[in-house]
Amino acid sequence: MRNETKNELECQHQWIPLLGRVGKKNIPTSLFTCLKCGDLKVGTRTIKISRYRLDMGNKPIRIGTVAGITADHTVSGLTFTFTATANSAFGDVGYIASTGKVSFIDADAIATCSGIVLCADATINLDASGNWLVHGMARDDTWNWTVGGLIYASTTGTTGNTLTQTAPSGTDDVIQVIGVALSADVLYFNPQLVQVEHT
Repeated sequence: MRNETKNELECQHQWIPLLGRVGKKNIPTSLFTCLKCGDLKVGTRTIKISRYRLDMGNKPIRIGTVAGITADHTVSGLTFTFTATANSAFGDVGYIASTGKVSFIDADAIATCSGIVLCADATINLDASGNWLVHGMARDDTWNWTVGGLIYASTTGTTGNTLTQTAPSGTDDVIQVIGVALSADVLYFNPQLVQVEHT
């Protein structure tokens, strides 16, 4: 069997607009499909679709199961690039500081407890850019969650210590649900921006 080269696998797209209907008239839409491979395009962005993956630009969305996340320190979901304000490790959760960079969440105060991203790289150094998960699933084999339990922002706020399954309860502490434990080592990351502050 002949091996296909990379160039042979890349489609030379032939885009045609998909048609919409207004009354009895067919009209072209701004959504295009390729006659050769079936990829979709909106404007200049190509959307690639396969059985378990949807790529929009270079941002993948994978469809699968918890059991499908088999490797330690992996994520499945939406990721974006941000710059860290401190050396960060996989699983650290951060908020967007006034500088536009990511700082560790700390549930001791409302100002530092709007967790919205999770470090998706093994490490991201101080003032370096890296991948951060904004919604999806993450696996870390050192986690030992109670399955089905909520996961909260912690009051520690240091690398490796931003998450807990015990809701903070001190004065001025903030309760922010970060996600749910799908297994002992898999977190469904879905940070809630409605928070409760103890008085």
